[in-house]
Amino acid sequence: MGNKGDAIGLLSLVVVEEFGSFSAYLWSYVNCNPIINGYKYTNNIPMRIPKSEAMSRDMVNREFQLVGPTII
Repeated sequence: MGNKGDAIGLLSLVVVEEFGSFSAYLWSYVNCNPIINGYKYTNNIPMRIPKSEAMSRDMVNREFQLVGPTII
């Protein structure tokens, strides 16, 4: 690989080939439905949820970087 941008592009291309688009890949974790929470206070919002942990784990397995469950 020439640089990090090339590597990220290649990883994204693999996901696009499998799912049709990067967006479809991300939406597949929530069955194409947004998660709507009713938290009254921001301090009640969890740092991570099982879906973000699963997505993070899969992205790490696909060799993406900086995709921890808190970031996602």
